[in-house]
Amino acid sequence: MTTRQRRRAGILTAMLIAGWATTALAYPAGITTLSFPPVSGCNKRGCHSGGETPTVTIEGPLVVAPGGTAEYLVRVGTIGSQHLAGLNAAVTVGTLAVGGANAANTQTMIGGDDRPEITHTVAKGPSDTTVDFSFRWQAPDVYEEATLTVWGNAVDGNRLQSGDRAAVAELVIAVASPQPTPTATPLPGGPCVGDCNDDREVTIDELITGVNVALGAFAVTACEAFDAGQDGEVTIDELMLGVNNALNGCR
Repeated sequence: MTTRQRRRAGILTAMLIAGWATTALAYPAGITTLSFPPVSGCNKRGCHSGGETPTVTIEGPLVVAPGGTAEYLVRVGTIGSQHLAGLNAAVTVGTLAVGGANAANTQTMIGGDDRPEITHTVAKGPSDTTVDFSFRWQAPDVYEEATLTVWGNAVDGNRLQSGDRAAVAELVIAVASPQPTPTATPLPGGPCVGDCNDDREVTIDELITGVNVALGAFAVTACEAFDAGQDGEVTIDELMLGVNNALNGCR
């Protein structure tokens, strides 16, 4: 082999090694479910392996109203040299978006079924013994439940596949039942003529108000309880009903 041939072979070998190393660097700038199988996640050849399995937890509402928005917190435990972390969050329905108090170093990327997923922009450092990520989820207008799946990857930051490992957590979100419209509870008995303030008694002041309505000095809206016939006026008979209720009580 000539000197030129050896030089070309060396260049070609270096290019092949560089290409392999690029795949071995895993996904330091984010990853979607299009890049890993759902079972093994990111623990596969060419991605991450060899490290210890971290704890991964999801905190947030378990029930969300249709069309509502909720914030979720993901904590990835650090283990020794695996002091940094990345993540992938995907959901079966609804829309994920960047947001929350721990949204630093996160982004959305289009994943499976052309749905936005949450992932890291760079490996993130810990706040204490965990690396914390947050994001928001908007529920669809109609749904029964949604499954949120999060892979958290604890890495050592050497930009190689060795010494890292991921773990998965899931959270099932149920639809909130619509709350019934509150209705006023009627007091015992029927309408009480002359009871202007609905306290089930007719006072002297209310009788005087009724007389003024009958005389035209006050509008009927001053005490509609005297207008038993609902004809927009107060008659002598209706005044007498009010007097009777004042003497004998509302029934």
